[in-house]
This record gives sequence, C-alpha cells and structure tokens, in this order.
Amino acid sequence: MDSAEQAIDTGHDEMDGEHRVQMELVNAFRDAVAEGRSKDEVEEILVHLVDYTKIHFLSEQLLMRLHDYPRYRDHLHEHDMMVEQIDELHQRFRAGDVDLSAEIAGSLAEWLVGQSVAPTAPSASTWNR
Repeated sequence: MDSAEQAIDTGHDEMDGEHRVQMELVNAFRDAVAEGRSKDEVEEILVHLVDYTKIHFLSEQLLMRLHDYPRYRDHLHEHDMMVEQIDELHQRFRAGDVDLSAEIAGSLAEWLVGQSVAPTAPSASTWNR
C-alpha cells in the first residue's frame, strides 16, 4: 500500500475500496491528459470519475447517517463543494480548456487524499460505534 492509499484508509473495507477506485480514476485521468490522448478518451475517463465520485459520496453519506456520525453535516458540505469543483472541471474541459485540465489533473489525487483526511472525515472509530 503506497502513501496515498494509506492516507485514504478509513478502516471501512467498502469505503476504502471505493477510495482506491476513485484514486485509480484520478490517476487514469491525469495519465490520459499527460499522454495527450484524444479529447474523447480523456472525457470518458473524466465522466467516469465525476459519476463515480457522486455515487461514492452518496454511499459514504449513507454510512455516516447509519452510524450517527456527529460531523455529518460538515462533511456533507465538503462533499457538495467537491462535487461543484469536479463539475466545473468537467464543464471547462468540455469547453476546451485543456491547459486547466492538465493543471487540475495534477492536483486531483491531492484533492482525494485531502477529503479523506479532512477534519470532518469519518475514521475507523466512526464505523466501530
């Protein structure tokens, strides 16, 4: 397990698995942009990343509610902000702002790790209540 995978480890097998898939999609997007793949190929990966992120957030939110996570509303707000950012990335990519896409692609992994270790993020103790 590399340092990014360790950083997104929450102690919940399903959530950790979803985080790994998210990280793989982020890496695939970053690599596709760096390799200069066609706009269609890059967008296909980006659409998967956007859709998967939204589904993951819903899954995580359901678990937080089931476990009466006390910082649920705070973390929900962070999810909402991140969905706005990733939707904006998608819109700007579709508008042809490839330079921005390349810049953002480099920071998406940090973004994923950041949301996983945010002060409002659930940890192993959340799932053991």
